[in-house]
Amino acid sequence: SINQIMDLNVVSQSLTAIYSQELSWTDEFLRWSPQQFDGLQRVRIAKHLIWLPDINVFQRINWADVQSLEQVLTNPIVSHEGRVRAQEPRYLKSACTVNVRFFPFDAHHCKINIGSWTYKPYEVDVWPGAHANGNFSYMSNSEWELLSYTVRYQRGEEPIGEYSELEFDV
Repeated sequence: SINQIMDLNVVSQSLTAIYSQELSWTDEFLRWSPQQFDGLQRVRIAKHLIWLPDINVFQRINWADVQSLEQVLTNPIVSHEGRVRAQEPRYLKSACTVNVRFFPFDAHHCKINIGSWTYKPYEVDVWPGAHANGNFSYMSNSEWELLSYTVRYQRGEEPIGEYSELEFDV
């Protein structure tokens, strides 16, 4: 979900925003019996110690930007069934066509597509979470007003194979 619009730049045709990425999956190698570990049901594990899916924003302009908020990443929570949940704040600068013809009464529409570069949908699939179609944690901005925000799931075929993605309309 989008947390805050930081900038909409006419010159660079870009949208800069902070958003939350919530991930969940099952890792069969991270299962244990709670009875063998004093009833331990779940644990937090440092992200560098486990497999993480490669979920990316395809319209990203500056790949270095995505690292800037990783230091506030909470460690993923792993349950004894191998269910992994991770939530990451991300700083993103993405391409967005900006038309100021009707300035100062202009409205802009940006598309942000998120998915895996590496895995096919049967390996890693993306789905909108509970908060994907809302602005539950959106922080208003004195310069920009978020008029609408929707997400839809898409699946398709390219020469290299199948893909799935989430398309956010902002």
